[in-house]
Amino acid sequence: MKLFVLTLYLFLNPMESDTLYQQNIRFLEPGLFKSHAKGTIYITQNQLHFVAHNDKKSAMNFSIPLKSILRIKNEWQYLFPNRLSVKTKSKTYLLYTYKRKALKEAISNQITSLD
Repeated sequence: MKLFVLTLYLFLNPMESDTLYQQNIRFLEPGLFKSHAKGTIYITQNQLHFVAHNDKKSAMNFSIPLKSILRIKNEWQYLFPNRLSVKTKSKTYLLYTYKRKALKEAISNQITSLD
């Protein structure tokens, strides 16, 4: 049983050798009564992963292919200076981080390297 759990953890854990950048962030659900989760965001060769630190918030984990990202924008810059918006075709993800510029540059650089 322990071997199965370890194998499953290693398979689902995005902290592989191809992780190019990682940073602790807060992910905010859009809506009136926003739910948030503290976690780590990982940028790999072709995906953006978010993994919540709390197991109760694991439903908020997501993985986005970099090719599907349409726009990365500073959201509500004057009211909330540390928010970053990542827009895809189907959803907008709000990220709250203290290193917004570094995260935005890392995502943009990886997207341009795909082309």
